[in-house]
Amino acid sequence: EVSIFKKGHNPEKYRLARFAQLNWATKPLNEICSSHIAELRLNRIKEVTPPTVRKELYLISSIFETARKEWGFTRLTNPVSSVRMPSAANPRRTRIPPETLTKLTEAVEVSNHPLLPSLIIVALETGMRRSELIRLKWTDINGGMAYLEDTKNGHSRYVPLSDTAHQAIDKLPKQYEEVFPMSANAVRLAWERLKKKHNIEGLRFHDLRHEAISRMFDEGLTVPEVASISGHRTVSMLFRYAHVSCKPS
Repeated sequence: EVSIFKKGHNPEKYRLARFAQLNWATKPLNEICSSHIAELRLNRIKEVTPPTVRKELYLISSIFETARKEWGFTRLTNPVSSVRMPSAANPRRTRIPPETLTKLTEAVEVSNHPLLPSLIIVALETGMRRSELIRLKWTDINGGMAYLEDTKNGHSRYVPLSDTAHQAIDKLPKQYEEVFPMSANAVRLAWERLKKKHNIEGLRFHDLRHEAISRMFDEGLTVPEVASISGHRTVSMLFRYAHVSCKPS
């Protein structure tokens, strides 16, 4: 009732579905206590990064706050408020290691998936987010530019397409409105299968965006130029993504 109106509805939908499988998910709200939340935090911190755990706990907290403020449960206690949050600090990400990039390139070359190889190439060439890629329509592509109307931060932007990106896109069938007619979950599953098949470890699809943005700086683009392409609204957020190579290009 609430999440569906949010910009990040799709990720929340999967998180909520996972919450529904918890052994205490069917309890009345007033029977869910901080020990349940602490146990969830402990289990999830073994599987995902601290920032991801924070997002999950904030989502649970928002459920209790919505019930308390909007659904009439005024005396309800939010159990998340009594639980210590994992550190908010993101570990500093570095560039994708050359050996990992080599494995990924080889995997893309031999993959028989109709969409994933081109999706990976365009992600590396443009720095577009997964959500932006799967919403991209053929009508959004005009010459050497891709127009992104529906973005994470709500601001539309134009992204230049390199020759390599163009070649990857030109290989795709055009019978659908979308350039990459896949759901976010379909991309995730195909990506995980590709990594498992080719023994690629420690690489997230989002890391392709980090690598692409770092390459833009390697090529000599300025901060405003990279920000206009990547869609970052602040320099501090942009620099979290940028890791310029020490080697001359």
